[in-house]
Amino acid sequence: VENGSALAGDLDRVRLLAEDGVKAITLTWNGENEIGSGHVSEHGLTDFGKKLIPELEKYNILADVSHLNDAGFADLLEVAQKPFTATHSNARSVAAHKRNLTDDMIREMVRRNCLIGLNYCKSFITDGGIGDSPDDLYRHIEHFFSLGAYENIALGSDFDGAALPTYLNTPAKAADLYEYFLEKGMSKELAAVS
Repeated sequence: VENGSALAGDLDRVRLLAEDGVKAITLTWNGENEIGSGHVSEHGLTDFGKKLIPELEKYNILADVSHLNDAGFADLLEVAQKPFTATHSNARSVAAHKRNLTDDMIREMVRRNCLIGLNYCKSFITDGGIGDSPDDLYRHIEHFFSLGAYENIALGSDFDGAALPTYLNTPAKAADLYEYFLEKGMSKELAAVS
């Protein structure tokens, strides 16, 4: 589920989502909701949001921080007891968009054994969305690896409406990255995980 506003501020809906097979929920989208604030605002998690995290963990639903702002991420660290995820986020050190993760966030996610899915949106791959080479995405992968995220990253996409580079604009092209990763010298094991 993308955007926790689907819960409408009701913790009982977590159980209903779990019964329907939901395995992850993006806490916010770009703006604010009952849970907290997305990257275009400054507030962290609300009181409801802080109560929600343990409830999600109780039902084995991953909290997805991909749209959550920095203050909300810090608040989540205070209450999360289990791994969480960033289903579609890149490295802010490589592309400065506020939707991307800082090095400290990445290190903490590695420490907590969290999953990070790479985002295909051009604006999150390069500053200004300029460039159309798999080398641009690979810079993020190298940066994640430099922070110890060998077992934490995966291909995450953002196929639903984002401006995508030509080498990632279909699932088949994304699958072609496996061969590209091998050409860059990545092991088969790492290429298969990424």
